[in-house]
Amino acid sequence: MTGEPEKVTGARDWRERPAAVAVLSPADGRAVGAGVLLPGQRLLTCAHVVNSALGNEQLATAHPGEVTLPATVRGPDGAFSRTARLELWIAPEPPAPHGAWEWGGDLAVLALTEDLPPALSPAYWQPMEKGQEVRAWHGGGAHGSYADARVTECGDRFGYVDGRLSGLAIDHGYSGGPLWSAELGAAVGLVAATLTPPRDPATGEPLPFTPQRVVRRSWGIPWQRVRAELASRGAAALVEQAAPAVGDHPALRPLAEAVARALPGPAQRAELARMVADRCGMGTPAGTAGRTVDTFVRFLLARDRALPAFTEALRLHSPEHVPRVLAAARLTGQGALLSPGEHRVLSGLLTTLAPATAALLPTVVRTALPVTHVPAPLQRALGRTTRPAATPGDTEEHARQLEALVRYLEGLPGDSRTVPEGTSQVPGLLRVVEYLAARCPGTQERAALRGWSEQVAARLGVHDSALHERRADAREWARRSAPAPRVLAEIGRHHAGGDRYRMRIWLDEGSRPLPVSEDADRPREPAEVVTEIFDVLGPLHAAAPGNTRPVVELLLSRDALDLAVDQWESPDSLVPGMLGAEYPVVVRCPEFAEGGRFAADWRHRWQGLETCEPLRIGGPDEPAGRREVYGLLMGSPDTACVVVHAPGKASAELVRLCLAVRVPVVLWDRGQPASVPDLERIVRGAPCQTPERVRVHRAQSLHSPGEFAGRPALAWEDPDRALPRAVLADPSEPA
Repeated sequence: MTGEPEKVTGARDWRERPAAVAVLSPADGRAVGAGVLLPGQRLLTCAHVVNSALGNEQLATAHPGEVTLPATVRGPDGAFSRTARLELWIAPEPPAPHGAWEWGGDLAVLALTEDLPPALSPAYWQPMEKGQEVRAWHGGGAHGSYADARVTECGDRFGYVDGRLSGLAIDHGYSGGPLWSAELGAAVGLVAATLTPPRDPATGEPLPFTPQRVVRRSWGIPWQRVRAELASRGAAALVEQAAPAVGDHPALRPLAEAVARALPGPAQRAELARMVADRCGMGTPAGTAGRTVDTFVRFLLARDRALPAFTEALRLHSPEHVPRVLAAARLTGQGALLSPGEHRVLSGLLTTLAPATAALLPTVVRTALPVTHVPAPLQRALGRTTRPAATPGDTEEHARQLEALVRYLEGLPGDSRTVPEGTSQVPGLLRVVEYLAARCPGTQERAALRGWSEQVAARLGVHDSALHERRADAREWARRSAPAPRVLAEIGRHHAGGDRYRMRIWLDEGSRPLPVSEDADRPREPAEVVTEIFDVLGPLHAAAPGNTRPVVELLLSRDALDLAVDQWESPDSLVPGMLGAEYPVVVRCPEFAEGGRFAADWRHRWQGLETCEPLRIGGPDEPAGRREVYGLLMGSPDTACVVVHAPGKASAELVRLCLAVRVPVVLWDRGQPASVPDLERIVRGAPCQTPERVRVHRAQSLHSPGEFAGRPALAWEDPDRALPRAVLADPSEPA
């Protein structure tokens, strides 16, 4: 056990951990086990701990006689050494058959020969149940000796706990100590034994570890059995002491008062306790759950989502009392916002989102909650939620990351906007869901998210007008941020030779690329290529909302990235028609888009596009060799935008290298690197506007080539904008 008690934080700060008890060996004064402080200046431990202290076989059944043992009890004011006399002996019942993991009995009560200070109060007890998170401490009292575990199986006689794979494991010296539930502020049992790997019959040493061995599994004596064993010896009163009053804690007093008003009788509380237990998957609670207001409130705080489940059930039972309970619940600092049912539905909706919609989650969170600081680990987790799940392990990781996101958002307060009097603020989680729904392309997805939001808002007392105001904000943002329509043109040199090309065109108005061209293999001259693209762009531009210009994505091979399609002109005799002056034209290289060892880095880099600084390579003072640039990029895993200044063939090689390692945005000049200031000017400002700034530069270079020099090319590999599955064979050579 540790020297200083820890306090249960947050909503459960109404109960400290128990006093730390160590049972010592009279021979050397070392701790052989732990114990629990009982009323009447008594200690409870395991009988085998007493055997160990006396040097007997651990599971010896013979009564030790009238013995005294040294003990130490630690509390907030320090450690107190005492002598304890064996008062009650419940012998271990040896396991049968031989080698079984479990045994019965194994309890001992020791009476202190000198009183402890009043500040050291006895432990409070509650039944052990499957799913409880528990903590145990070593009897030696080291500050960091705690071991955390979860109850994985529980009956009236035995409870199994599985330890976490980080931190300490329950081991020798923990026996007899409490299995402590921070949620309940109570001991739910005693540590009895740990399941150790089998030993070599020749050496007695543990056999080497294999994945088939039990890892960090222990078992304990549940409170149910402790109470029954003590009761059979006439000592049940030792574990039946009254719990501290909930009303004594200022954060919980309003909740206790609200419960008393809503459910004045024990029958009503028992009925609601059953409803809450059913929603939380807890099974029917013990009959004491509704006996008093205190026990009912403790019951609500014993499970992560029981309090939201209570307000959900109370709306069916006594809806007029829900606002008062909600207001009191907020004062407790309870972390969980959602009831189990609400959480289950939201998790299902998020895990089944279309990949393109799931990829919007990082943007949605930042936009819906602009003044909220999202911790860096969660930012990384957000990026991982958008990656496709290729294996069952990926699917589980995807679900864990989404759960981490929901947990974080649940803890955020409501926004600061004014709401109708007597109603609640709109929680941050609901704002995020509304913004996500606004960007869902599917009607069913959008309706499901909004329906869920409305139901939660109703339970939380959020006024319809407040929710609809946030929904209007989300719709306006979605309208402004919707991706521009695009035309995708895959161009390659024709086998007939000369300045002739073959081309395939797709049109994407927001759902997916659809083929719109015919005769892909027909040879075309540059003017014909541009004319066909303009023919598709015209109607698309006319139908686009506002002044949105469609984007042209040129799908080129790695050896044709300098193909200057953006500078090709249509043969119109009246109005010049240079493609790159009228529309944003960007380059994509499908050869790098699928698989590869850098595929996982692509989205990570893209996620940081809005915040990262562009990286310049190839200038007089920057590395220009392939190995040097490779090393620079590997050392800059967050870089999303690179500006290449190298001349000629060196530039082409560096551009291909950047795209191969999945840097999503690369800007370079097809001519000599004399236009460094122009390239630097283009990458300044909002990254999302870079394609438009390149277009403006191309247009301005027509009337003022001296001021706007160079021929900038922009590779723009957006992982959220799908490429067509069909690609041209035999990619072109650069013109």
